[in-house]
Amino acid sequence: MHNHETYGAGMALDSLHSELVQLNARYGDFLKQESVSGDVACLTCWVESYYKGSRFAEECLMEHGTALLESIKEKLKAAEADLQRMDEESPNSVNVTGKTAHKLSQATAITVDAGKKLETALEQEIIH
Repeated sequence: MHNHETYGAGMALDSLHSELVQLNARYGDFLKQESVSGDVACLTCWVESYYKGSRFAEECLMEHGTALLESIKEKLKAAEADLQRMDEESPNSVNVTGKTAHKLSQATAITVDAGKKLETALEQEIIH
């Protein structure tokens, strides 16, 4: 099992894991609709496997973690923009799409935070 080499890096990785679990728990339906639930599950699995000492998971996080989080964020942002465009084109849909767009915005914000936490963990060499 890997040791957390610095307290801050360990906290960042723990926080990343919490963000991913929270993202899936709160917004799982939206993640499925935007075809990113598998990506979130993959990242979560990599972090959990890293905790168990998996060198493969460590390599995946280092090589693909940031790009995968960026891809998730971009897909959620695109879906939010599509809903906002629908609102502008059809004012009658605002009640339905407005709530969905707000939830997508919240999910995107969590994804951005998760990306920052992964970057912190990588910078502080939790993953080496």
